[in-house]
Amino acid sequence: MRVRSAGRYFGQFSCYYCLRLRQLPQEMRRLHDPTTAHNLSVEYQQCQKHLHHRFWQRDQYKQQRANLQPRQLLILIDFTCFSLHSSSRDGDETRVYTQDLIVVLEFLENGRRFTEYCDYICDCSDSNTNDFFFVFDVLTRLFSSYLLNAAFDSISIWSDGGPKHFKTRFCQWTWHFLSLYYFSKKRISHNCFASYHGHSLADAHASTDKRLLRAAYNASQQERKAVTEERINFGPSAAENLEPIFENSASRTTVFRLPSIPRDPELKPPIQPLTLIKSKHCFVYENGECRAFDLTGHGDGKPFSFRLKGSAAARPTSK
Repeated sequence: MRVRSAGRYFGQFSCYYCLRLRQLPQEMRRLHDPTTAHNLSVEYQQCQKHLHHRFWQRDQYKQQRANLQPRQLLILIDFTCFSLHSSSRDGDETRVYTQDLIVVLEFLENGRRFTEYCDYICDCSDSNTNDFFFVFDVLTRLFSSYLLNAAFDSISIWSDGGPKHFKTRFCQWTWHFLSLYYFSKKRISHNCFASYHGHSLADAHASTDKRLLRAAYNASQQERKAVTEERINFGPSAAENLEPIFENSASRTTVFRLPSIPRDPELKPPIQPLTLIKSKHCFVYENGECRAFDLTGHGDGKPFSFRLKGSAAARPTSK
């Protein structure tokens, strides 16, 4: 079995913008033609802006954690994956690619703080791509199974700025849809960490999951050395094998194994692109209204709406 290792987190040194911020002062001190000097100056300003966004978003997340109130829910979401590879004594090999959407829930109850980890795993190779359909299916399951509407008055979601699944017009439509039809139009805010700086509790949980997988595979190697008539364990080779490993060994963890991800094209709304969505770091949905903010907790935001392609503004439908 091979498990894709969790990427190391080098802070600012894994970020192109932060690296360029260290390099540009030296380059700008050299003699350049006016055009090159202007381009370097513009790039330096962009990197400074990125640095400001990095610290601001991280501070806002820390403040929300520190000031968490009763009936407020703080959610972290992030994708990870496992490539399970096992072989038998007969030479048969199996390789299963498993996608895992990690959801971290933080809330207060009876004066105590709780942190719960949910792993939504799917090994169906035909449908387990980390995209809108996977996110939409998991979020609708989350709101239904945990009865969030009855337990909370507001939800704050944090994620990285993944352009494939989180910071997209379809994901933003999903939050609006959930606020309208699953959360009684109450406040849902989606906040994004600065690019390349999305390290969070979800990443730490992903590292724990992968450590447990390696331990389970190493244990199976030792078992295969023993002479026995019993069935031989060749280590985790499918999503059904991951469920008991995670739930029994990882604290406060619940695993939801998804047989497949629905991919009906009608689930994905034909909406027009949202203007400057990549430059926004906060989206708020409340009372049927949508507002986008450059930064979390900064300014009054800009109202926006979702428009179907080829038509006027349209509200999400319950279909």
